[in-house]
Amino acid sequence: MHAIYRNFISALRFNKTAAILNIMGLAIAYIVFATIYAQVDFANKFDRFHPQVDHIYRVDCKTPASVWSVHSRLLIDAFVSTSPYIQKSTLINPFIGECYFTTDVNGNQTGFKETVQTCSPDITGIFDFVFREGTPDCLKQPEMCLIPESLARRIFGSISVVGKQLTAEGNIWTKDRKSLTVGGVYKDFPENSQLANAVYTAVSPSYQYESWDDYTYVCYILVTPGADKNEICSAFARCFNVEDAPDYKEAEVKLTNLADIYYEPVTSQMKFIKSGKKENMNRMLMVAFLVALIAMINYINYSVALIPYRIKSINIRKIAGASVARLRCAQLFESVVISLVACLPAVLLNLSLDIPVLLRLVSLSLAVGFIAGIYPAVSATSISMQMALKGSYGLSPKGLALRKMLIGIQYIISFTLVILAFVIYQQNRYMESRSFGYGKNRIAVVVLNGKTVGKIDLFTNELKKYSGIEDVAFSSAKVGAEELYRGGGAEKNNEMMYFHYLNVSPNFLSVMDIPVMEGRCPRQEDRQSKDLLFVFNRKAKEEYGLEVGDRLITYWKDKGMVIGITDELKINSLRTGAYPLAFVINEKNAGMPVACIKIRQGADMEKATEHIRQTFKEIDPAYPVEIEYYETIIRQLYRDEIRTGRIVSASCLASVLISLSGILGLVLFETQYRRREIAIRKVLGATVKDVLYRFNRTYLMVLIVSFVISVPVSIYFAGEWLKNFAYKVPLDWMVYVVSFFSILLLTVFVVTLQTWRTANENPVNSLSVN
Repeated sequence: MHAIYRNFISALRFNKTAAILNIMGLAIAYIVFATIYAQVDFANKFDRFHPQVDHIYRVDCKTPASVWSVHSRLLIDAFVSTSPYIQKSTLINPFIGECYFTTDVNGNQTGFKETVQTCSPDITGIFDFVFREGTPDCLKQPEMCLIPESLARRIFGSISVVGKQLTAEGNIWTKDRKSLTVGGVYKDFPENSQLANAVYTAVSPSYQYESWDDYTYVCYILVTPGADKNEICSAFARCFNVEDAPDYKEAEVKLTNLADIYYEPVTSQMKFIKSGKKENMNRMLMVAFLVALIAMINYINYSVALIPYRIKSINIRKIAGASVARLRCAQLFESVVISLVACLPAVLLNLSLDIPVLLRLVSLSLAVGFIAGIYPAVSATSISMQMALKGSYGLSPKGLALRKMLIGIQYIISFTLVILAFVIYQQNRYMESRSFGYGKNRIAVVVLNGKTVGKIDLFTNELKKYSGIEDVAFSSAKVGAEELYRGGGAEKNNEMMYFHYLNVSPNFLSVMDIPVMEGRCPRQEDRQSKDLLFVFNRKAKEEYGLEVGDRLITYWKDKGMVIGITDELKINSLRTGAYPLAFVINEKNAGMPVACIKIRQGADMEKATEHIRQTFKEIDPAYPVEIEYYETIIRQLYRDEIRTGRIVSASCLASVLISLSGILGLVLFETQYRRREIAIRKVLGATVKDVLYRFNRTYLMVLIVSFVISVPVSIYFAGEWLKNFAYKVPLDWMVYVVSFFSILLLTVFVVTLQTWRTANENPVNSLSVN
């Protein structure tokens, strides 16, 4: 052990800068790996914290054309009743969203918004609800509800909340009461769970029992351990009378295990399901390993560069009786220890991670240290005494070729990651800035509560008292914030057409700068029309041959008329293509809780925002108003892509820094070994420029070859990434030019910087050294 320590300190003194740079490179690589691996592990462990996860299934239906996970209560009850292997079942309505509640806190009326989901009482027996207060069976009482611990602490502080009254301002869908009593407080579920940290309350017993067509509920079942899920589905198929539900004639029921749901393909109709792509996680993991590979190559190069310095010492120890095996083990051990030391910062920065994740990180550092140490250990102990005494190994063709090959691999990986980072950045910028037919600038978006909706004219007039507010429009949902909007259908000339739609106020299109290319814009008097009035997008016109003046009969038997056609208009994300979309102007009793407030050009945004906030306080002081602008809305819509972009960009930066630090270290070694050669060349007439050119040429040739190899590799991976989007940026040749010259200039700078001092030394000093 003492000999190992002495060798390490000796190597460190030989070239401190190179040693520190390589250890820092390893440390950066391990930090990047830990960060990315934590993301992948988070996805892979979705819902695996439930003790009964292996026996919990979601009930799905599939046809050759589609898969869906929402069903009617009649279908769910029919399925559950056909198998004795189903121990418990629960249905969940995931579509309610946030509700506005008021409650008494220390004598003061306090308001808050929280997601609500109605369910069956057995939900607590299927999933892992950890109770802080209350009892699991409280949902059997219709007035009771469960709330997450985070909500209890945020609203009530540290006091007991069981028995507290919560009053919903509006109706709770699938619930026949507004007043709820807290019956239990449960520990918040982790983020990697399909269960929301929501207010849970029981579905009203008789709600929606009359129709097979009310696709509202997700169903989870707990089956007997060892039960065959295919047999459970077959039992249902044998017992179910499809004449009762014609929509299910071609459908086949299948069961999806809870732990598998996250990576299951999700249709646009199932936007409430948290999902991800296994391929994307694998790509991120590959990036993490590539960064670790670059650091390992750096370390191998560093170790190989140390061989000439260590040869004499190793051969002296051989003469003293040390065996080759012992010498090799000593060098391997040293390599592993250095790798573990470099891993320490990553471990300390990620102590909050699960123990298995940290163990994998440590295992990686052990593997890197071992692999990086094998070749140098074998090579250093295999060199003959003659070569050792000549001291020529540092400049041997074999050693130089190995270092060039390893540097080339680093460059290939670095170029590929840099190009990918540029492509992802361009795609994210494209998604955030592209507007498909509607305006986003200076629009404040606010979700109203019931009290404000009931005083909509007062709310609008109060807002317009501030000169900076140009106009206020209303809609049933936030434009540009969702993947999917409410679906509907209508009949035109005995042909059924399907589309997504938003209920909007007549001035909505003008506030959102949506031009009508055919027909006319909606007017205020349109609200008095007996027929529904539609403005469709161009996609609907192209798909169904719509024309202005066409008469429609909706799925709900309402009469309607097309009054306008917009230009290209897309209000969902760019992940999917455009779909037929309609703005419905005057649907009776349509809820429009979203206010779009247009702020005048030149008005003070902060003052306008504060005026909106004060207007809400005047109408309902307890309401927690949230004012959003489209910069925030779009960022939230593309949060997964933005996070991926940041991870890849950070990995790209790390890979370039590690590669450059490795080149820096190699140049330091090479100039040290070639000092006499440089001095002789200068005596024979070589200039500083000639010396710098010779050193740079070696690395630039490797760089050019590596770039050529990286181009097709990066094109493939960039193309795979862009397949996630229906609308995408083209692969711009400028990305490759910028990537090439960025790394080229950095390389020239690093090589020149480190060679300059040696090239300017007095040749006498180098030639006088023995």
